[in-house]
Amino acid sequence: MKRPLRPIDRLVKVPLGLVWFGVLAILAIPVLLYMTGLFYVVGRVRALRSGGGSGQGASRTEAA
Repeated sequence: MKRPLRPIDRLVKVPLGLVWFGVLAILAIPVLLYMTGLFYVVGRVRALRSGGGSGQGASRTEAA
């Protein structure tokens, strides 16, 4: 059962929800960049330790 949107929903709750969505997006961008950088750093360290190769998924295919 749906209820119709009241003026308080349109004038207060919807703009607050959009602002909150923007805040979450702004907070997510640095985390995304950090995790991407960490992924590449770990891949290069693994490649250097194993003596070459791509370093991404190589240990999984060898183990299987």
